[in-house]
Amino acid sequence: MLKPVYLFQGETLLAQNTSLESLLTHKGRLMSTPFESADLINHSIFISTLADENLKDVGAERMVRKTSERQARWLIASGVRTWRIYFNEPQNKAGLFIGLGTVDCDEEDNPELVQEPTAECLATAMLEERRPLVCLALLNSSATSHIAQLAGITGENMSFSPLLSAGLNALCEGYFAIAEGRLKHALCGGGSQKITPWSLLAYESIWANQDNYWLSEAASFFIASDEPRLNQHAAIGVMRQAYRARLQNNAHALTEQVNRITGSPLIENQHVVKVILVGANLEQQDITLHALGDELKSRAVVLDSYVGNTMAAATAIACNSALSYLQDAEQGFVIVIAFGDHAEFGMFLIEANND
Repeated sequence: MLKPVYLFQGETLLAQNTSLESLLTHKGRLMSTPFESADLINHSIFISTLADENLKDVGAERMVRKTSERQARWLIASGVRTWRIYFNEPQNKAGLFIGLGTVDCDEEDNPELVQEPTAECLATAMLEERRPLVCLALLNSSATSHIAQLAGITGENMSFSPLLSAGLNALCEGYFAIAEGRLKHALCGGGSQKITPWSLLAYESIWANQDNYWLSEAASFFIASDEPRLNQHAAIGVMRQAYRARLQNNAHALTEQVNRITGSPLIENQHVVKVILVGANLEQQDITLHALGDELKSRAVVLDSYVGNTMAAATAIACNSALSYLQDAEQGFVIVIAFGDHAEFGMFLIEANND
């Protein structure tokens, strides 16, 4: 029998130092600007970018601060700060589950190098004029090891890359590691892709058919545990169920998955506080909202409209959002529905903690 998995809210880094709570309560708004590199190939993409992190507050050594890449520093800062809210020393049977973007070491736009407004010309210019061997290097050999070292996590260490599916899979693996008793505590989260000309090319299949696409840099983590209290903090939520599936490329398959969620015995006759959708394209949003029915549709939140597409950070942001909604709820569930890449789909039922 699976154990209950208690969830503790962690840090979410967003552009302009915007707090997640301010967005969810409509007291703040995340601003975006046009992405110049997208203009080079006649596409409209808007971006929100994160400030750098110096890592001094988390005690990173000077060598780490100087040699780590900016995208890695977001992950290290957010992950270690989240861990230290609840733990003051290394823990036995603790693990790290993280979704990662890929990293491009070249951050400059060079419009003068592009002869024609096509992706092919931009790719040729970047390959011939820049340093192709340093682009799109995986972060899992640097960021995850630094987080584990600074937090004192010596158990399972799993990383997934690079898109929204990475964060979805990291959360699922962390959940089952706790629920099956392999670990007592897990730091779960992820970071978005750093937005550069290279990332524009690498993920063209995602944004090419969408107008005014909004990409956001972000990092987010939370704690999953088999204990209801950590360091005098009570868990806000309890994850009662998590599953993932691969959708067939049709509306019927998605409708079936949504019906499976709404028909779950766990939420029968229970109050649903919110339904959070994350990573859904416009067609998936329409199908899901229609399948939810009028009552649940009225409680649905399309998270990407608040924070943009945050890729591997998205599922952790959704879970932290669920915990924010449950903060003052004495009872009830939040349903998180996450859409990944290549027809991946995940669902999480999070109940207000009354233990």
